[in-house]
Amino acid sequence: MTSFDPGLIAAHSRRWSVIERASDVLRINRFFLRRGRPPIISSDPDVLVSPVHCRVAWVGSIRGDEVVPGKPVLGRQRLWSLSEILWDETLAQSFEQGLIFNLYLAPTDLHYIISPATAKIEFVRLCPGRCWPIIFWKIGEIENERIVTLLNLQDEQRLAMVLVGSFLVSGILFLKNRGDVLTQGEVIGGFKVGSTVFLIFGANQVTPLIQSGDRLLLGEPFARLVK
Repeated sequence: MTSFDPGLIAAHSRRWSVIERASDVLRINRFFLRRGRPPIISSDPDVLVSPVHCRVAWVGSIRGDEVVPGKPVLGRQRLWSLSEILWDETLAQSFEQGLIFNLYLAPTDLHYIISPATAKIEFVRLCPGRCWPIIFWKIGEIENERIVTLLNLQDEQRLAMVLVGSFLVSGILFLKNRGDVLTQGEVIGGFKVGSTVFLIFGANQVTPLIQSGDRLLLGEPFARLVK
């Protein structure tokens, strides 16, 4: 597994696929980043809100570096280990016994990304991917482009948010840098085509307010911080 130094995400720092460039030229991405209903953010500071318009693919506890199920594709289950998701074995160990949310964005969903909480960005890491077709997905074989962000929440709690690009396109737009302070509900980026977001918390940090199969709009509550 390759190790990456924390850094800033600039437009020239990632490799664009041919399909991504074509979709930009044809303005197909305007559909995914079309104007939608502004998110309504809860006034309760302990409530965390969905960073994307999505379906909850899976919610579950983290036990070591066990496999985490992704969305089925062509009848095959996409599988991940926590260290593969984060591209960092040491960081993965710090979230053991915690909770993970797997959020899937369909092509019909809005593709904006907002901050789930008021937080400070501890680091941003770009993990380049190969953008291969989904028929080649097997555990440990294909790792699509992703951006791993570590957010410092209130009371020194941490949230790892992993943005995974879609096959062939990848296309993740991330507008913030290490050290930035985010306001809950603030737009921090977007996706091109369908994608996945993983939200990862430490042990006894949050209580889920949703379950697998639920639909979430931007800004809807999905978890509450444990005091």
